[in-house]
Amino acid sequence: MISSKDYFEEELGLSELDMHFVRFIAGLTAKDSFGFRLAVSLLSRQTSQGHVCINLEVLAGTYLVGENGVEVQCPRLDEWLFDLECSGVVGAEGDFCPLVVDNGSRLYLHRYWEYERDVADFMLSRTRDIKTGPVLPQVSHEFRNLFPAQEESFPDWQAIAALAAVRKSFCVIAGGPGTGKTTTVAKILALIVEQAAGKPLRIALAAPTGKAASRLQESIRQTKNKYCFKEEVAVLIPEHAFTIHRLLGAVSGSPYFRHDQSHPLPFDVLVVDEASMIDLPLMAKLVNAIPCECRLILLGDRNQLSSVEPGSVFGDICVAEDLQLFSESFARDVKVMNGMIIPGDSAVSPSDVNDSLVELKHSFRFGATSGIALISEAVQAGDVDTVVGVLQGDEYPDVTWREVAGRQQLRAAISDRCRSMVLPEKISESWDFLRRSQVLCALRRGAFGAVSINMMMEGDLLSRREGKTSADFYQGLPLMVTENDYNLRLYNGDVGMVLADEDSGGDLRVFFPGEQGGVRKFSPSVLPGYEKVFAMTVHKSQGSEFDEVLLVLPEKMSLVVTRELIYTALTRARKKVEFWGSLDVLIAGVSRCVSRESGLGVRLRR
Repeated sequence: MISSKDYFEEELGLSELDMHFVRFIAGLTAKDSFGFRLAVSLLSRQTSQGHVCINLEVLAGTYLVGENGVEVQCPRLDEWLFDLECSGVVGAEGDFCPLVVDNGSRLYLHRYWEYERDVADFMLSRTRDIKTGPVLPQVSHEFRNLFPAQEESFPDWQAIAALAAVRKSFCVIAGGPGTGKTTTVAKILALIVEQAAGKPLRIALAAPTGKAASRLQESIRQTKNKYCFKEEVAVLIPEHAFTIHRLLGAVSGSPYFRHDQSHPLPFDVLVVDEASMIDLPLMAKLVNAIPCECRLILLGDRNQLSSVEPGSVFGDICVAEDLQLFSESFARDVKVMNGMIIPGDSAVSPSDVNDSLVELKHSFRFGATSGIALISEAVQAGDVDTVVGVLQGDEYPDVTWREVAGRQQLRAAISDRCRSMVLPEKISESWDFLRRSQVLCALRRGAFGAVSINMMMEGDLLSRREGKTSADFYQGLPLMVTENDYNLRLYNGDVGMVLADEDSGGDLRVFFPGEQGGVRKFSPSVLPGYEKVFAMTVHKSQGSEFDEVLLVLPEKMSLVVTRELIYTALTRARKKVEFWGSLDVLIAGVSRCVSRESGLGVRLRR
């Protein structure tokens, strides 16, 4: 066991970057110590793994098992805080120090503490902005048209979400696939336009990735057409969505944006879809650029994977027990507007965050006999028995399992799949190909990773086409952009198809879906970074939907496989999901959930 007399960087398995950071911060200290170095080491390592801070109170007195089974004992909390205070580089709120201890025991890098504070301050200030009383009659008629009273016994959560958005300057609408989040927000925008009573509104739509932005604008367009909003209302609801980076005005080679607190965004209403993908730094930069008169509406699925970068902002906001806990004032407004009776809690203040959070419960995509819906709920709950029972049974044909162990079985399974695939040669065929079916992988590297499976699939497909090699550009090759190019308006995650272009004499071009149902085409030589995408990681698939999904699990146990990853893969599918892999790996994944250390939830509920 390593005691306070020893140092331990190598035993804890720190990266070179972590160790460099520890040595750098230690060089700034007034008094170095075991407790100080241990705290900095853990903070650096945990931040690189997606945590925002470390909770010293939870760690104090515990034993950490490092490399080769070596144990490192953490100091008692009072001793640890004393060591940090004596270092001279750890401060409290208001101190300008590299590290910050907040809420008694949470240790942050200063910039992450500042990001978290900015996000919490924004949301709390907006939840206190309540629009009640005379505001409601202005939209009551339109509200009842868009959300007529329901005869069903369950509440109309879409109507409740709409009322929350009308009442507050900040609203979060959570929900799984097919629950109607974007349909609801289109109706909300119509209500907000009505509420403005003739004042022109500047409304913007945004999402973290190009794919998610494309889906958002398509859904908004369809909803406007379906519900035939009044012309003067419809014209103010945009049909174009930005990526968040594009919206804020990314500065090449810089972590900063053109729009910030000094140069705010020029909008009255901002809707952001797929908010679970937004990391803490980006969320902080977004809210800092939102002017005080602008509403913010966040849409997302709290059960999906969190962002790759530190933070799980959407999950911290959407704490399960707060999602259906409203104030008595809000419950009264719901009854007035729609006749629904929901419980109001006298302990909840109308200015609390609760009245800004609504989760849509009813999925319109999956019926009662859907295996995808059943297994998705079981994965969320960590119910291994139900997951295994559904996969191994034959009651639900939309969810299937194939035991695939080892490279030989994997190659055989891929060959079986490729035998039924026909690469498209026309634009009309290509979009169907991209939407119809997608292979998703838990990992990027390794025998069962996306890179390896891409190579296998391409090799198998090309072996059936004469004169083609994997190095060629050829008709039907799907490509995914991996770098943002703001001049070309191509963004990380955009997927296109290589096809012959009749307008240029049959030369190969890469076609991407355009706005208003059109296409955009580029010479392969001008594309930013890209990769072939017969298969992609689950992370890269966020913001996309496919008719069918094939999820390939790793050959061996991996900490990457969690219930959030499995749920995210499942909910990319509209009609069918097939699993390949080892049952032991699946069971371990369903049993494991992601938990990121953060103080945002505490700040929002003080």
